[in-house]
Amino acid sequence: MTKTLNIILLLTLIFLGCENLFNDDTIYGCLEETACNYSQIANTNDPDLCQFPQENYDCAGDCIVNIDQCGECGGFGLDVDQDGLCDDIDPCIGLTQDGYVCSDIQVLYDFININSVLDSINVYDIGIDYGITDWNDGKLTYLSLANLNLSNVPTSIYLLDSLEILFLNDNNISILPDTFCNLPASCEIFIQNNNLCSEYQTDEWNCINQFSPQDCQD
Repeated sequence: MTKTLNIILLLTLIFLGCENLFNDDTIYGCLEETACNYSQIANTNDPDLCQFPQENYDCAGDCIVNIDQCGECGGFGLDVDQDGLCDDIDPCIGLTQDGYVCSDIQVLYDFININSVLDSINVYDIGIDYGITDWNDGKLTYLSLANLNLSNVPTSIYLLDSLEILFLNDNNISILPDTFCNLPASCEIFIQNNNLCSEYQTDEWNCINQFSPQDCQD
């Protein structure tokens, strides 16, 4: 009987010892929760093992942002002639073209597209023939489209995320898109001498630096 008890005790000690041995094992894996191969069993992080999705894609390889007219994930390419092809006729393909960022080119194109007075202009000539533009690393920092008889501002205006100064004064603008004040907070905006009513003088529109005077019939 004593011999049997000793055997049982020995086996118990061996089992407990093995259990502690396995519990103390180091299991390397990726413990970054945003990684595609996040490990639920590892107890020691090895960042070299972590695999992350490409920008604008999820771990399955699916695009999770806007797909532009040229079919590029996260791009701002414009298929101007709507022929299903992005080619030399189209002003910007992908993310950048000829040193210009396509998102900023899209805003200029939208200005042209919704204002008939600009119909005949090429998007790359808007700063030469009709206004003034300054660029830095392909991004617009200064845009003046004053005194051009414009009547509309595109909803894409917010894409000008490097803009420092915007002049839209002395036009015929009577309405602004909801995205207008999504421009950088530091951007100086001048929009006096348009047809904007007093509703644009509320806190919601405090991004506008120079508003008055306006020619508005309430």
